[in-house]
Amino acid sequence: MNPLRILLPIILAVGLPLGILAQECHTNESGSSQNSGNSALTVNNQDDLNSFSDGCTTLIGDILISSTYRGRFVLDGVANVTGQISMGSSNYSKQVTSFELPEAKSIGRVVLHEVPDVQLPKVESADWVTLTTASSESNASLGSLVNAGSVHVQGPWKSVDLRSLANVTSSLHLCSKAGCQSRVPDGSPTIDVDLPALEAARYISVNGSVSNFSMPQLHTVGVENQTTGHKSGLGLHLYGSDSLMINLTTLHTLYGRLNVSGEVSWLNISPVANTNAPIYIETGADSEIYSTLQEGSTIDVRGNVKLVDLPYIKTVDRINITSNYNPPCTPALHSLFDSKANSKSDIPSFCGGPSKRKPGTTVPNWPDPYRSKHKRLSGGAIAGIVVGCVCGVALLAGAVFWWLKKKKKIGSGAKTGDPTDSSVGDATPPYREEQQPIPLVKR
Repeated sequence: MNPLRILLPIILAVGLPLGILAQECHTNESGSSQNSGNSALTVNNQDDLNSFSDGCTTLIGDILISSTYRGRFVLDGVANVTGQISMGSSNYSKQVTSFELPEAKSIGRVVLHEVPDVQLPKVESADWVTLTTASSESNASLGSLVNAGSVHVQGPWKSVDLRSLANVTSSLHLCSKAGCQSRVPDGSPTIDVDLPALEAARYISVNGSVSNFSMPQLHTVGVENQTTGHKSGLGLHLYGSDSLMINLTTLHTLYGRLNVSGEVSWLNISPVANTNAPIYIETGADSEIYSTLQEGSTIDVRGNVKLVDLPYIKTVDRINITSNYNPPCTPALHSLFDSKANSKSDIPSFCGGPSKRKPGTTVPNWPDPYRSKHKRLSGGAIAGIVVGCVCGVALLAGAVFWWLKKKKKIGSGAKTGDPTDSSVGDATPPYREEQQPIPLVKR
């Protein structure tokens, strides 16, 4: 029997369904995406999408959601989206109730505005994700997203699940208000920044009212020797809580620029040791700053700073610490300021230099922390006090010895007298005419 007669039905039975399951679909006749200059497919309702749910696993091309779209946007069965699904930047529908790609694992770009429910639960990689809302009841599920080019989330989202996000090759923007204003009005809704798996990003920006900040695995920010115009580094402009703690205790590589401002009470940047990134910190809340930095380019710290602890700092190109308080001058800072200062006027007052003027701020005349608050006695005065104390103790000891000796002598004489005499056993013997009074010890 010819073996092909046996294998052919098997190949057809297995291969044909796989071919159907791996079907590619195009959003336009040319089969190209909008990025190549071809127009995107504009969809006005769910009916325009149903054709892609019939065995389509890979969607090639772009889709534009029209400004008149109403209801749910669902692409069932699609595993890969190579192009872009987006709304217009200004003229977009506010009637899209949900955006759902329940089976998608990779996607090119997604740009959505005012969609209250975004479901991308299986997406593992994305070139670009932009989600904007003005509602504090909006939710987005991207819990499987691991690698992304850029992620921009704007607005007071109730929940944005990015629990698996580990690498961002371009930029990560998180803002509590659409438009990413750095300073938002008091009482504005806050967002919870929780990225438990984030390890590396070229640029991270977090702006607005933040109730919690957590990036416990972040170890690399920025790129070395960047030549493009894209930003690199870490920018945090945080408000909404005067007790916000920023712990970057796994950060060992920092390039580009570090800029922190707002109501941050605690900033820990460790274990980074060397960086060419300028560091700018300006806090509105009473704050403490810690870092294991040893070498750097620029360190500029301003605001309500109560402590700057850089125990391993050795050299920087430029350093400035201007505080509304009198932070302690640690030995490392004292040594660093001494080595960098051309004159005493270059040293801040809390490290022994003159008071630095700050526009709009009256800086108190802080005392030198290395000088005692009380006047010290001279060496001669201290020696005189010691000699006087020794002599006084010697005189007191002699008087006690003399008194005990007299008491013993008087006690032995009292035993031969009248046993009913009330003076028997008294420390002071009875006076007799032939006995002279006991002289008093001069004090």
